[in-house]
Amino acid sequence: MCVASITTLAVISVERYMLIAYPGRFTVTNRITLIAIIAVWAYAFIATFPPVVGWSSFQLESPGVACAPYWESRAPLDFSYEIYLLFLAFIFPVLTILTCYGKLLNFLRNRIQHGAGHKVAKGQSRLTWMVVLMVVAFLVAWLPYAVVCMMIMAGGQHLVSATAASVAPIFCKSSLIYNPIIYVLFNTQMRSAFVSLITCGRIVPPTSGGGKVHPTFGPKDMQTGAAIANRSSETADHSSTVKKNALFVAAEEASVPATHPVPYSSGIKKISKP
Repeated sequence: MCVASITTLAVISVERYMLIAYPGRFTVTNRITLIAIIAVWAYAFIATFPPVVGWSSFQLESPGVACAPYWESRAPLDFSYEIYLLFLAFIFPVLTILTCYGKLLNFLRNRIQHGAGHKVAKGQSRLTWMVVLMVVAFLVAWLPYAVVCMMIMAGGQHLVSATAASVAPIFCKSSLIYNPIIYVLFNTQMRSAFVSLITCGRIVPPTSGGGKVHPTFGPKDMQTGAAIANRSSETADHSSTVKKNALFVAAEEASVPATHPVPYSSGIKKISKP
């Protein structure tokens, strides 16, 4: 999950840069999205599958709640896989993220200096900052664990306290709760769905614009809801009756033969029946 999460953030950073730097030449379609999702999970599989076929192994790490590579081992087979995993699961994705957002910020700075900053859509800018915050939250959660692992690989087990060795793995797993919070803060649709969820559907905020919230009818509002339904039904029946009467009158008039010719603007006259 760690590899898939950070790889997803790396792919999103590339997508953000391409969309904003090349708005007319790059479009995210359903096909591209599907390919990206498949590529992310294929990448995660390539990074984590080798121990299954004998290249190193996974061990229970402190405090015994999850499996991890055998960081303490000095065997060449284990150490080589640890380097391989560290590069694929952390170094390469982080470098990709930093490169893309560095180039993106430089691009936006140049646009602002040339007076074209307003052309960048507000929604794109807001989404970009949301992704940046997701990246920062992920790095804050996983960086301590990565540092601890690298210290152990370098032979510095004596520098890592038992508390750090226990807290770092648990703290990195907490990254799973950050993204939903960020989504709710930055995404209008997610925020509306969250409010609707915690109020059991009684309040459904608008997903866009500054409109009012729309309360829904609960059990206590059954009589009020029934009254509104009755009034609506009466109004509909009255409207239907009026329409029927109008149609009846029109049909009755059409059945009466005309006794006088009716002039038209085109000059053609309607000939009355004998």
